[in-house]
Amino acid sequence: MLSRLIDLSGDIGIADIVDVIVVAVLIYWVFRGLVRSKGALTLLGLGIVSALYLLARLVGLNLVTLIFEGFFTVIVVALLIIFQDEVKRFFEQVAVRSLRARQGRVPVPARPAEVDILVRTLSDLARDRVGALVVLPGRENLSRHLQGGVELQGKLSEALLKSLFDPHSIGHDGAAVVSGNTIVRFSCRLPLSENEAELAGRGTRHAAALGLSERADALCLVVSEESGSISAASGGHIEKVADSARLTHVIEEFLAGTVGTATPDTPKRARFRRDLLLRIGALAIAAGLWFLFVHESTIEYRSYSVAVERTGLPENLVVQSVQPTRVVVTVSGPRRAFYLVTDRSFTAVAKLFNATAGTLEVGISPAELDLPDGLTFVNVTPRSVVFVLQERQQEQ
Repeated sequence: MLSRLIDLSGDIGIADIVDVIVVAVLIYWVFRGLVRSKGALTLLGLGIVSALYLLARLVGLNLVTLIFEGFFTVIVVALLIIFQDEVKRFFEQVAVRSLRARQGRVPVPARPAEVDILVRTLSDLARDRVGALVVLPGRENLSRHLQGGVELQGKLSEALLKSLFDPHSIGHDGAAVVSGNTIVRFSCRLPLSENEAELAGRGTRHAAALGLSERADALCLVVSEESGSISAASGGHIEKVADSARLTHVIEEFLAGTVGTATPDTPKRARFRRDLLLRIGALAIAAGLWFLFVHESTIEYRSYSVAVERTGLPENLVVQSVQPTRVVVTVSGPRRAFYLVTDRSFTAVAKLFNATAGTLEVGISPAELDLPDGLTFVNVTPRSVVFVLQERQQEQ
């Protein structure tokens, strides 16, 4: 086993490491999208089926492997349809990150006036037990996640926010979208989350806030009219905000991350810790796929000592001697094709049809060799076998 690991380490280059890392990142994004969209059971089922497929391919179950490959062709199309929102989000994030890399980091004020307005307003609403839901967009476009609502484009102020969430207002049950110092829309409907573990008995506003945070990088701030508490949802998680100081920290932290600056405890780092298991799993799967389909696809040449069998010997003849009794067969194939191959996996058959008594030299060609699946004939030594045949003695 140790020698196998040493040989493996010698085969790994920088390009292979980069290859594994890129695939691991892609797998991680798929995992995170499935988990956030409550597709954990789908992910588990897909993982089990994939493991069975790899096992079947490893041990050479050709029919099972063929069935699984057809299944994967169908399932890939189905997953693209089922998780089309996650696929769209992935490409949106690729574009956003690319643009952010070109623009570089943008400094952000230590305390924007908008933060003070939001904190004071939400604190007052919580004190008065007035329900509210405020959305702060991140880098992603929220338009496909928002339903209904009224365009406002009004300047952010305490008076305007409080009037929008006044219980007598028509749109008080919806969400208000605040971008910078502007209230872009209000009375918007958000996608609802079904994550009962995160919601823990919270109401519809909390389900809407968590639902949007599962699908986009927005920060959603919720005021509960039942408990008078404030909660913040981001990255598919929701937490209760203890006081105004904590609320200020949450909003500033989000704004800092949105424009590309860093704080000692950014949401990105917190999510990294929470998603550590997903990252490790994605890396392990990527490494396994690289090992099986790249490293183990390398073509090798190996030789085996194969016993010579015979067929077609006429009934009136017997074999007095055979030289040699074994031949050396050299074959090539991917490393994974040799997993369960031994000398007994090959068959070399000498055909003695129409033979007569005496010395007979029978050639051993690829047609006389039966090779395991996935292997290609290279050479056989010697290329012929000499039989000494004699007449069978008649019983008296």
